[in-house]
Amino acid sequence: MESEINNMFKKFEKTYNRKYRGVAEHKKALKNFKNNYKKVAKLNKGKIKEFEDTGIHSYHLNRYADQDARELLEHYGVTMLPYYLVKNEQDYLHKYEANMKKLPIENMNLYNLDDTERIYENFKKQYNRKNYTQPYEKATHYQRFYKTLVELNNKRFNGDDEAYIDSEADVIKKPHEYFFEKK
Repeated sequence: MESEINNMFKKFEKTYNRKYRGVAEHKKALKNFKNNYKKVAKLNKGKIKEFEDTGIHSYHLNRYADQDARELLEHYGVTMLPYYLVKNEQDYLHKYEANMKKLPIENMNLYNLDDTERIYENFKKQYNRKNYTQPYEKATHYQRFYKTLVELNNKRFNGDDEAYIDSEADVIKKPHEYFFEKK
């Protein structure tokens, strides 16, 4: 079983062109993949009571199977699972289903928040943004841009495949708009 999962992980890496920064990150990704695989196997065998009588056909790993749900939230600012379900009842919407709208999770292009600095530098070049000299000004525009990426990821996750970075991505229209509100 272990070698089968390892082979599946190799195929996963190739399919989604996964590159990891070193051995430790690769091991963590493999561990997450194995944990998610085992969770999906349990769900498909009906061993988790929470999902009984839901009309679910089966669960499948998705392109984020090498991460856990906390990492997905941290990296993309979106609450989703590293697996999705295939249902046998068309009108049934399960509370844990990832991306219930029109975009399949395999085709979502989410911005990795770990790459925000690089994405922001490209944004500034593309839209001829000046380099802010004051630390406060620099920080607020960067935070506004970061918040925009989170908002865009949420829109894309919810089926808006036309959500993209535009020239207003770092524009602060209201005071303190760059802060996240506590919920």
